[in-house]
Amino acid sequence: MDKKTKNHFKALWSIICKNASVDQQTNQLSIFNVLEEVSINKTQSSALPGQETGHSQDKILVPFEHSLVVLLERNISETEDEFISTLVIEIIDSENKVLIPSENQIKFETGKSRLRIIITLNVFAATKPGVYTYKISEKRPDGSLEKKSDISLNVKING
Repeated sequence: MDKKTKNHFKALWSIICKNASVDQQTNQLSIFNVLEEVSINKTQSSALPGQETGHSQDKILVPFEHSLVVLLERNISETEDEFISTLVIEIIDSENKVLIPSENQIKFETGKSRLRIIITLNVFAATKPGVYTYKISEKRPDGSLEKKSDISLNVKING
């Protein structure tokens, strides 16, 4: 397996929550209000910069601050060197349509085998009620995505 296709790390677990924080003195992670289901009210939708309204015929945009917390572990044989990569998060609706993709640079420090990532999202896009998936992938040097994990969120739409 060459370096372009090598599996550099895996996701041990991931969770969606209202927010998360790391204590600076103890380095302990605190996760607040784990989310398994959310209810969206169409009347709460709002415009994002550059948009006239917060919803269209196919998508409702709602201000909704929440976090995705992921624990990554890299291949033990690679802990000698610093490793930088790109983690891609895609929120996918119940019809398999990607709604909000985002890229996040990650950096494993030299000698470290694990990395906690807290990604804060400020908006949620919904198309219809159902199970939405947060797909977590690594962006490979050739631009392809290698899936590492996914986690589901049940979405209800009111109004």
